[in-house]
Amino acid sequence: MAGSTRIERKTAIITGTTSGLGRSLARTWAAQGARVVATGRRTALGCELEKEVRDQGHELTFIPADVSRSADCEAVARMAVERHGGVDILVNNAGIEGPVTDAHGISDDEWEAVFGINMGGTFRMARAVIPVMKERGGCILNISSINADEALAHMAAYNASKAAILQFSRTLAVEYLLDGIRSNAIILGGVRGGETGERTQDGIARYVRGPEYQRPKADSDDPLAEFVLQDPDEVAELLAVLCSDALRLMTGATIALDRAMTAGFTSSMMIHMSTANLLQAG
Repeated sequence: MAGSTRIERKTAIITGTTSGLGRSLARTWAAQGARVVATGRRTALGCELEKEVRDQGHELTFIPADVSRSADCEAVARMAVERHGGVDILVNNAGIEGPVTDAHGISDDEWEAVFGINMGGTFRMARAVIPVMKERGGCILNISSINADEALAHMAAYNASKAAILQFSRTLAVEYLLDGIRSNAIILGGVRGGETGERTQDGIARYVRGPEYQRPKADSDDPLAEFVLQDPDEVAELLAVLCSDALRLMTGATIALDRAMTAGFTSSMMIHMSTANLLQAG
């Protein structure tokens, strides 16, 4: 797989690398020969990642950064240029899921925090790297979610922010097509190892069952959990392929890596279970 992705010696900025998919992306891409510039807000975890990857003989630089701050985003882009001469790939992965509550219960600060990182961070990092990419082209991957297409109750801010990313990604594709900059949005379902996903699942469970409810952890042998939660390393491998020069005609696309969830799998399963009277009140 590594030889076929063609990201060797490409400079890739990846945001949100201190946990979950971002961490897998950084490790996997560095092992494939990319020059990774990794960012995140938790400096200690980022430095651990940098040491781990460098000890394996690969190239990764961690830069502490908060994508809700323009100055941080500009500093990341500047560092990539100073160290590697340019930017070939940007993965806007950093995101938060925000509160699990009714829409009318979300405060201004909570709403703005979710949009400031999810949509605002995607915009700020793209704005920082596009002038550099205009010199030789590049590829931008904007990580969205099934929530952009399938509204999940009690997650209004997250749903709306992830939907906004889709249209922003298309806009970049149209505006910078003639500059050789590709922009694609990635719809993901659940990814194993994501801390925010675990917290959100706990929050939803408590919302439905009461504030004292403790959600049992998923059984690693549960076939449904195995099906729904994707392997982050597998996702990282596929995203590397999408950055290949062989796919330079693919831009402005919304690519669902969600095991047919936005295609209708979830609603199909619910309708069939309801029709067969398999849904019982707990």
